[in-house]
Amino acid sequence: MSLYQKDILHLLKHGTDTESRETFFIRTISEEAHQIARQFGASIRTLMHLRLLQAQDYWHRDVLRLQETIRQAEPDTLPEPDEFKQAAFLAYWLRRRMVVDKVEADNIDLVRYMNEIVAFLIGFRICHFHQAIRPDIVGEEAKRRIRQFRLHEDYVWEVAIFLHHKNVSPHALYLIYRSLFHTAIPPANPTTTLAPA
Repeated sequence: MSLYQKDILHLLKHGTDTESRETFFIRTISEEAHQIARQFGASIRTLMHLRLLQAQDYWHRDVLRLQETIRQAEPDTLPEPDEFKQAAFLAYWLRRRMVVDKVEADNIDLVRYMNEIVAFLIGFRICHFHQAIRPDIVGEEAKRRIRQFRLHEDYVWEVAIFLHHKNVSPHALYLIYRSLFHTAIPPANPTTTLAPA
């Protein structure tokens, strides 16, 4: 199962016709976490299912609160927080619930920071998928840039250390994700530029 699929945010919250929300969430997040660990030369021996379910519940609750805030500001809309907000809150709760319990790796820092690496990259991958399918991104060059956009490993380490040692809010994660993709794909028709005074 991959995070790179249509309606992934909805599926993570509600499940499918054949899988409950809990089963789908645990399986998808677990598979993604194991894949991320392998990319860093580590393996995850234990992923805490109870903590995953708690993360799912807290995340879903926060998304519902965001929807209510949007509804109050714009009563005539059907609110759905964008993928950056939803991914940020998901990454926040995956990190806070410490879903990665046991890590096997030669590098002691991987053991220490794998929970943060997994949480951050799961949020990043959700944002990456949604940016790759945006209908308003025109031109083959822009589409190629977003499809090939990858984070440097040093950057991931820095963010993981930051998340581990600081109480980083979901709103801060939202800004991190937004800024990454704003840099990757500048707007086609910029309207405002902030210049130094």
